[in-house]
Order: sequence, then structure tokens, then C-alpha cells
Amino acid sequence: MDAGDLSAGDRLRSDHSTSVGISGTVNYAGTRTMYDLTVDRIHTYYVVVGNTPVLVHNCGDQHVALGLEGDALDDFAKKNGAETLMNDTDWRGTVWTAANLLKFDNPGIRVSFNLDSMHGVEDGVASVVGQSLLRNARQIGGATDLELAFFRDAGTLGKIDFYVEGIKQINPFS
Repeated sequence: MDAGDLSAGDRLRSDHSTSVGISGTVNYAGTRTMYDLTVDRIHTYYVVVGNTPVLVHNCGDQHVALGLEGDALDDFAKKNGAETLMNDTDWRGTVWTAANLLKFDNPGIRVSFNLDSMHGVEDGVASVVGQSLLRNARQIGGATDLELAFFRDAGTLGKIDFYVEGIKQINPFS
């Protein structure tokens, strides 16, 4: 949703997954000094309005590539016009936010998951994701297992594009 489409009574999500009501908006005609906040490489962040943190997502579409860290993920991201989160110091927050943004009709984000080199990939998407989620539940998994758990918890596994050897797979969760 564009900021210009917001109106009194609309609700925004806070940092505690509660909603915050908009009490009013003001539109200005003519020329005025306006300020735009752009945060490089971080597309979703919180701003504080009064005493309330509000989740903000930059305009435009973001395409995130996830999977096992390394050169293969970098190559996968470049081939698919995506970016990795390997230099994102708050990657957990970014992935959690992506998983939750996918709940909306026009989330402004696309997630492609490279399953190459993951245990169980030879048995298909459902198997490799299931094994990953089990490792995470047993607290013996790594970052990739936690990322998939975020999408499971948000109910958005069905909105991810899964790839094996560069080929998009049928998503068994959609």
C-alpha cells in the first residue's frame, strides 16, 4: 500500500505484531519542503511515531535469495536478479519481515530459495524442507533452517519459489 492511500482508521503493524490505528492524515497542495527517508539495502525497518514503533517497507519490489551461504548462493542470486542477505547484520529480522510480508496480496517482496547442497534435496522440496524444519525444532540447525522456520511460522512457505540446480520446482506448500 502506498503512503498516499492511507487514511484515518487504517491499521499498521507495530514491532510487537499488534496493530496501531492511524488517527488522521494531511495532504498538502502546492509546493512544500518534504522529507523522504531512504535506507540503503535495508528495505524494511521500523520508525517511531510518537512512542509507537511502526513497520515500514520501502517502495518497489525486493527479490531476496536464500539458501546455504557461499559462492553458490551468490551465483544463484545474480542469475535470478536477486540479492542475498549475507551482509545484512539483521538478517533474522529481514527474513522474519519477508515471511510476514508475503501474507499480503502485494507484498513488495519475492523470495527465491536455493535448495542445492541441502540434506535430502534428492527426495524433493517437501523432504528437504521437512528435514530442515526438524533440525530447527531440535535446535541443531543452522541459519538456513531458521529461515525456513520463519516462513512456516508465518504460514507463507507456499509463497516461496524453490529451486534445485537452477530449476524452479513445484511448491508442495502452495
